[in-house]
Amino acid sequence: MGMTTTMALTRTSGLVLWTVGVLTAGCASTPDPGPEPSEPSIAPPPGRYTGERAAVEGVYREFWRISWVSHDEPDAQWENELRRVTSGNLANHISSTARQQRADGTGLYGEITPRVTDVHIEGDQATITDCQDTSRAGQSDLATGTPKTVGIERNSARVTLIRESGAWRVSQLDFPGGPC
Repeated sequence: MGMTTTMALTRTSGLVLWTVGVLTAGCASTPDPGPEPSEPSIAPPPGRYTGERAAVEGVYREFWRISWVSHDEPDAQWENELRRVTSGNLANHISSTARQQRADGTGLYGEITPRVTDVHIEGDQATITDCQDTSRAGQSDLATGTPKTVGIERNSARVTLIRESGAWRVSQLDFPGGPC
């Protein structure tokens, strides 16, 4: 495994164990158990891209819907869906991390809300710049459902997708921090 792949996997270990660096960046304490707002604090913008750029953005949004396993035990169907939108090494890493978290009694709650600000395609590689809202997502105790962490409202993400066998798949996630 090359240095780039190792670095990508190291950075993406945060995908499911994200709260180590990203979700705790904005809030390191247990969330206030106050009332839940009925509307997301930041609504996702309507899709503004067409053609290939819209296809790339669609795969990216689907990636978050599938990979953020917040309600079910990861199973074969989930694994197949994950591999449809995620490249091999990253899919393997996400799958094993999700299973290990569950074995350790940690689950995920909520949803990641992508807010794509740019899609750039060059050949068989695409880069997405996102300012996602993770403020309603985090890790929870599986036994009680009590949140352990909570995300932040403006989480900067830079994502690489590659075209494999004619289909776009997420291959790398970077969370550079800082404002977006």
